[in-house]
Amino acid sequence: KRATVFFINGQVRTERMNDYVLRPLATSQLLRQATPEAAFRMMVDGIVYSQSVQVCQTLDQAVFALVDGSAVFDFPGKGQMVAYAVATEEKRSVSAPDNEPSIKGAKDSFVESLRTNTSLVRRRLRAPELKIAEVIAGRQSVTPVDILYIEGLTNPDLVAETKKRIAAIDTDELLQTATLEELIVDEVDTAFPMIAYTERPDRFCAGLVEGRVGVIVDGIPLGYLLPGTVGQFFRTGQDRSQNWVAASFLSILRYLCMLGSLFLPAWYVAAVNFHP
Repeated sequence: KRATVFFINGQVRTERMNDYVLRPLATSQLLRQATPEAAFRMMVDGIVYSQSVQVCQTLDQAVFALVDGSAVFDFPGKGQMVAYAVATEEKRSVSAPDNEPSIKGAKDSFVESLRTNTSLVRRRLRAPELKIAEVIAGRQSVTPVDILYIEGLTNPDLVAETKKRIAAIDTDELLQTATLEELIVDEVDTAFPMIAYTERPDRFCAGLVEGRVGVIVDGIPLGYLLPGTVGQFFRTGQDRSQNWVAASFLSILRYLCMLGSLFLPAWYVAAVNFHP
C-alpha cells in the first residue's frame, strides 16, 4: 500500500506532522493488515492523531488545504485525497496597542492572525448570539474575511448588506487596509474616513454590543466597525474607562477643537490680510 504525501515547507509544523501523522501510519499494525480501501477509511475515521481530517474530492480542495498548512495524502487510483491539519502556529504575539494606548483598560490588541483575533473577541463576548460568517475575497490572495455581529441585536439588513458588499469585492488581492475600505463604501472621493477601525478588542466588542457589524480581515491587525458615523471618530478607547463627567467634557472639547481648527485659521487670514 503506497501513498504520496504533499506539504509546503514552512507552512506545516514538522514535529506535529512527524509525531501525529507519519508515526501512527508507519507503526500501525492494523494498516499493514487492512486492504487499501479499509486503510483509507481508517485514515479518515481516526487512526491518525489529528482533530481536523478533510477528504478532498477535487484538486482545488487539496491545493487550498496545502496552502492552509495541511499534509495531503494521495492514493494511486483512489480519486480522493486526505488532508490533516498540521499547520505551524508562528505568529506575532498579542501585545499592547501602539496607536490606542490604554491606561485603565485592557492591554491587548489585534494581531495578523484571523483566528487569534476572533478568539480575543470570543473571550469578551461569550454570548451564544455572537455569530461569525466567513467570506473569501481576492482572486489571487484568497483572503478570509470574518463578519461578526450579535444576532437579535444587530439589524439583519445591515448584516446582509455587509455580506453582499464584501462578497462582491472583485480584486486580485486584499492585503492592505485601503483595499477593503475603498471597495465597500459608497463614497471614495473624500478625504474623510468612511469606516471606523480599532486595534483594541475591547473597543471592537463595545461596537458590536452597540449593534454594529464588525469585520476582521486575515493579515490585517485591525477590526472594522460598520456603519461609520461622525460620533465614532470623536471618541477614544479611554472614554469608556473614565467617569461620565470627564468623558463628556473631553468629547465636547473635541468638537470645539474641531470647529476651532476649521474656522480660526480662516478668520485669522481674513482679519490680518483683508480686514485689518
